[in-house]
Amino acid sequence: MQRWLKRGVKPAIKIYRVGGAIRDKILQIESNDNDYVVVGATPEDMKELGFFSVGKEFPVFIDPKTKEEYALARRERKSGDGYLGFQFDIEDVSLKEDLQRRDLTINAIAEDSNGEIIDPFEGVQDITTRTLRHVSSSFKEDPVRVLRIARFRATLPHNFQIANETKKFVGEMKDSGELQYLQPDRVRMELNKVLEKGDIYTFFQTLRELDILNDIFPSINSFSRVQLLKNRLYFDDLIAILSIDNSLDELSKNLKISKQSLRFANLFSLFYNSLYSDEPKDTALFLNGVRDSRVMSRVLDLGENIYLYFDNESYLTLFKAFKNIGKDVSQSRDIPQKDRKKEIEKRRYILVEEFCRGGGNPPFPQEK
Repeated sequence: MQRWLKRGVKPAIKIYRVGGAIRDKILQIESNDNDYVVVGATPEDMKELGFFSVGKEFPVFIDPKTKEEYALARRERKSGDGYLGFQFDIEDVSLKEDLQRRDLTINAIAEDSNGEIIDPFEGVQDITTRTLRHVSSSFKEDPVRVLRIARFRATLPHNFQIANETKKFVGEMKDSGELQYLQPDRVRMELNKVLEKGDIYTFFQTLRELDILNDIFPSINSFSRVQLLKNRLYFDDLIAILSIDNSLDELSKNLKISKQSLRFANLFSLFYNSLYSDEPKDTALFLNGVRDSRVMSRVLDLGENIYLYFDNESYLTLFKAFKNIGKDVSQSRDIPQKDRKKEIEKRRYILVEEFCRGGGNPPFPQEK
């Protein structure tokens, strides 16, 4: 910010750092979330200063050196449904007017070039009391904000709580049908942000406490398996875990799930089912679906992440032997070509049957 202020910016133009960076600074946590709002400038002013425009819906500019975003101060007015149903105005907009359109008070704090805090909506006080509170009644106009409030509760430290009046607004959004305009890409974006540095269980639990989980994720009946995790999850992992207790077909309707993610989720479900089955054919069905050792390791690692009980090394050894049978039979000169498929199936079944009987697959596996 300082280098732009040294370049002969018009006196009427003021640049402020805003939002998450200020919130995180007060919380004393690391942040790379540097966003700026520019008051008193026009798009032409920004281009003259060397910024380039990237905003399609809003007047947003990028610093070519730091790649940080600088947005012109704006007012917003609801004009349609969903998060895209807004019109904006950038003429003679004050800093307070720009901050007023933001979702939560903790995100409606600004800092000027001298480090002075501007806090017209008492966001610092809400940070102190660990409260997630809407800035204004316009909170109800953007359905993405209910996902954001769940995300902040899942990612910010110190157990933030949602203000009662904000909970009331969420209920009004539910009743008005505003939540139906949430788009899968925005839902997935918020999920990925939680998975990157938050607690996905708290995210879902917050939506349940607000009585909107079924409005946003009607396919999710249970998410208890993500409560205790050894390691961080990725999106594919989350879908695979949820598919154990929820319909994968329904999940794919709510979210933009790639074919690759669906394949992995189906494979993990086969693995889970094989653990709880005393039928060797179920283990064979799972192994047939594993393409290579890398995929096998992913499945086993995820199983360990949610504390499923099995022997990792035994499964890896079984998988290698299972695949080697296919190679050995295919290369055998003693077995006619027409009989090889049946021979592979027979040998693999015997292998898996011995594995299950030998204790590699416990008869009644338990979750740790």
